[in-house]
Formats: sequence, C-alpha cells, structure tokens
Amino acid sequence: MESVGLAARNLLVAYTTPRPVPSPNLVGGCTMSKKSTKFAKLERKMVYSKAYQDLNAPTLKILSYALLQLKWVNVSRQKEKPKFIVENKDKIELLYTTFTKPPFCMCRQTITRAIDSLLAHGFVKVVEQGGMCKGHKTIFGYADEWVEWKAGEVLFIRMPFFARGFANKGMV
Repeated sequence: MESVGLAARNLLVAYTTPRPVPSPNLVGGCTMSKKSTKFAKLERKMVYSKAYQDLNAPTLKILSYALLQLKWVNVSRQKEKPKFIVENKDKIELLYTTFTKPPFCMCRQTITRAIDSLLAHGFVKVVEQGGMCKGHKTIFGYADEWVEWKAGEVLFIRMPFFARGFANKGMV
C-alpha cells in the first residue's frame, strides 16, 4: 500500500514542478518589441462559423500563427473609415521547426494533422508544394472557403507525397 502512495507522490511531484515559461515577447523564435504593430484580424463571422467551431486546440494555434503572418495594409484616405487589405495573402509559411519549439511544443504528427485539418476546413490552401531541394518550403495561402464548409466536407487536400529532391534522404 505504501508503494502506491509513494508512486502517487512521485507523480504529483512530476506534475507540480514548474516548467520554464517562454517570454511573452517570444513568438515563433522571434523577439518582438513592445512597439510591434503585428496583429491578427479575427472576424466574428469566422469565429461563429461551423468550420472554426469544428477545429481542435492545436489546429487553432496553427491558424492563429498563420493569421499573424498576414500583413494588413490600410488603403483608405486620411479622413475615410479605415479599410484594410491583405498584402501577402499567398505567402504563409507553416514550418515544422517553428511549431516543435516553444511556445507551441507540438510533435510532428500533431502538426501534420492540424495543417491537414486547416486545408480540409478551407482556411488555407497550398500555393507551392515544397521538397524539391534543400530549403524549399511549402507555401500556403489564406483561403475564404471556410464560409461554405459543411460538416464532413473536405475542401482542400495536400498533394500526394513523392520522394523527390531532399525528401527522405538517407531513410532508405
């Protein structure tokens, strides 16, 4: 009976030891100044949509990171109501190395499932498939297809994987 109590005590100690918390100014390995103007535009229409409500927690984290990569530019004149457009709609990079490090700390399988879920729900689309050579990244683009998403529907999928270029070198 004492061994069970000792095991439970060791388990409690393991869960209560404080983990190092990343700095709030550290996002994706980049330090941000206090005067940073980066912001993500999250519309009510998106939050209340069926597609957004169907996403799990890791997928929401990756979606918020993708939305932070969008660069919003004010195109209105001085005395008009501000009107913003996206300047780099088709230049989103969702790198595995970013999501395996703090503050995300996700495993590769979780990242793959989350990106596939974002594609299936219509939040992002593949603009350029990576893997041709060293440093060739997959480029994603922001898509508004989530508006028309229905439960069980898949809007975008990844291209089938073919071993090419630097993909799986030394694995065979």
